[in-house]
Amino acid sequence: MKAEYFAVVFCLLFAGAYFTYVKRTTNWGTKESSIIINGNNFREEIKYSGVISFSEDETSFESISPGGYVNFSMNGDKVLVKSNEKGLISYEIFKGSNKLSLDSSGKMLIREAVAEMIARGINATARMERIYSKGGNQALIQELDKLKSDEVKMMYVRHLVSSDSLSTDQLTGLLKKLSTVLDSDQDREAILKKITPRQLRDSAIQVAYLAVVNGYEDEYSRAKGLQNLLLLGPVRQVQSQVISSMDAMEDENEKSATLLLLIDRGQPDTAQTSQMLEAIGRFRDDMLKEKLLLHIIKKDSNLAGHFDTLLDITRHMGGEMQKESVYRDLAGSGNLSQGQWISLIGQTAGFTGDAEKSGFLLELSSKMPKGEEMKTAYIKAAKNIQDDFQYGRALRAIE
Repeated sequence: MKAEYFAVVFCLLFAGAYFTYVKRTTNWGTKESSIIINGNNFREEIKYSGVISFSEDETSFESISPGGYVNFSMNGDKVLVKSNEKGLISYEIFKGSNKLSLDSSGKMLIREAVAEMIARGINATARMERIYSKGGNQALIQELDKLKSDEVKMMYVRHLVSSDSLSTDQLTGLLKKLSTVLDSDQDREAILKKITPRQLRDSAIQVAYLAVVNGYEDEYSRAKGLQNLLLLGPVRQVQSQVISSMDAMEDENEKSATLLLLIDRGQPDTAQTSQMLEAIGRFRDDMLKEKLLLHIIKKDSNLAGHFDTLLDITRHMGGEMQKESVYRDLAGSGNLSQGQWISLIGQTAGFTGDAEKSGFLLELSSKMPKGEEMKTAYIKAAKNIQDDFQYGRALRAIE
């Protein structure tokens, strides 16, 4: 019975392509394992059995369980290690076809074999615990770049993010490494989901988190990453970066879902409200624009300072139902100055049908403040109505 793991990495180097193929095989019956790495002018093979541990300085084998062995080869060089029934270790070392003794050259090949086995994840759990006991979280973070096994990298990263002793600086450093250490969006997502709301209060961690999300290849994953960040806590200090990340997405439904969360979860100042309105203005879908504008009008009770922007976005919408819906909610939001009311009434001319113009004015007539200037603006807007019935209907509302 065999379990196999395949990893394929493609790297384009100048005009040519560099290809590396990694195959892991474990025979659970004999408890023998092998790792084979093939690349351009490169071949490495590690076959082993038994429980293996390395010396404290990681330059040699400390022990192999009785009957176990290691057969390591790399580009023709070989290190063959056996453990007899008493656990005593013996070596055979070859540089090409030349057999070496345990002198400096032989020990050099043993060190290379041990380094490769460690990088590929052999004895990984015990080694991780040993590194942690010596140097704590920072030592594990520094070790990540040396590892070549995705499973082992993930094991280290999971251990780190679950550590109660991980400092803010260490977590920030770990997140900065995440995009280069973990190749899979799925693995990165799994790690980001372990970040707590308490940790995300720090703006440096928010920035590092966003950098990981922006590195996702899949747009849906990027959207969910941004939404998860917004659900975990306020992002006032990095709101502009969140909007930039959102703007880079093509799917307007995901962009809309992200922006709705930002409106809900944020505590924006004037500049940040302007950023959100600018982002809404860049949507192509009028129904999504309407939904977002209605949401921000409902959420932010102090939109008077953004009135002109709101009008500009709305008047450029193609659907008249969407326009009227936004204008209606804007009229009911309160805090509009007399000049803003007059501007809002003036939007009547932007409707094409007389029934729509009349209906819009009737909607405003019950909400607008009283006064001669308001009445004059209203009558002027009503003159855009050509149909006598609809015109009379609009005027009777202010008699």
